[in-house]
Amino acid sequence: MTPHFRTIAEIPSFPVKLSYQAPSLWMGSCFTENIGGSLRDLKFPALVNPFGTVFNPASIHENLSLLIQGQQFIQSDLGLANGLHYSFCHHTSFSNPDESACLEGINDSLQKASEFLSGTKFLFLTWGTAWIYLLRETGRVVANCHKLPDKLFERKLMSVDEVVRSAGQILEKLEISHPGLQVILTVSPVRHLKDGLAENQLSKSTLLLAARRLCLEYRNVHYFPAYEIMMDDLRDYRFYADDMVHPNSLAIQYIMDRFRDALVDPSAFPIMKEMEKLRKAIGHRPFYPHTREHGDFLERMLRHCEGLEKKYPSLDLTFEKKQLSQAS
Repeated sequence: MTPHFRTIAEIPSFPVKLSYQAPSLWMGSCFTENIGGSLRDLKFPALVNPFGTVFNPASIHENLSLLIQGQQFIQSDLGLANGLHYSFCHHTSFSNPDESACLEGINDSLQKASEFLSGTKFLFLTWGTAWIYLLRETGRVVANCHKLPDKLFERKLMSVDEVVRSAGQILEKLEISHPGLQVILTVSPVRHLKDGLAENQLSKSTLLLAARRLCLEYRNVHYFPAYEIMMDDLRDYRFYADDMVHPNSLAIQYIMDRFRDALVDPSAFPIMKEMEKLRKAIGHRPFYPHTREHGDFLERMLRHCEGLEKKYPSLDLTFEKKQLSQAS
């Protein structure tokens, strides 16, 4: 018998599958950006992190509640520090020196995401850490500390029960407002070394146990083993970026391939292949961009985009056609 030289993570068959006709909303850690962003680049109808990167379950669930309510932010919801207006619900990418611009960016993203959620078929939540920071003055959990002094916050590890209860509250709301929505949980494989090695393990274990309980309690909740693929299948530092913490492009592509095989309807594979070829063609940088040959190539690619849109009516290649037009 041929020996196996690595542990291959087994992925159970999912009863639901993504397609180009099934919008998906992705929220959570930076790993969400990797997989959700890859699908978005392949022109799946996917919206990724409308609040920016958020790591802890409590804040992710609170933000989901805001989307369900469609609640807009007002001036009093913002703070000001280090010359920047910020929101404790958002990543620093939403911060801005101009208060009006900060509010406009937050509310524009919230409105678009709330409208997108109304037609969403899949919700992907990637929990990064069970460690949370509470604002001492009010006791509220913050999604980001925005480099404010440590003394303003209390650090706490959520228990399994707390994660399950927090998730359960939002799942109950979604069951009422969005019946039929399929929820896919993942635990980010990115280690939070600033928490400490032992503390990171406690955190990930808490999240894994909570995910397990939720999958048992809710028929529409499923688990994709991104954490296990990285930790056990790809257990080698050659699959990490230079910081030795984040997965590198090779690891992300491998996990993406496993995700595709487990969770994407095979009917979408031909379109994905076409989009991968198109992205590579558009990303190609010619040595001589002003030649007639390159102009002819761009014209052929524009016609190819139009042909793909006719062949696959769900595709919107407006952005790609604009890129090609600007390059000509």
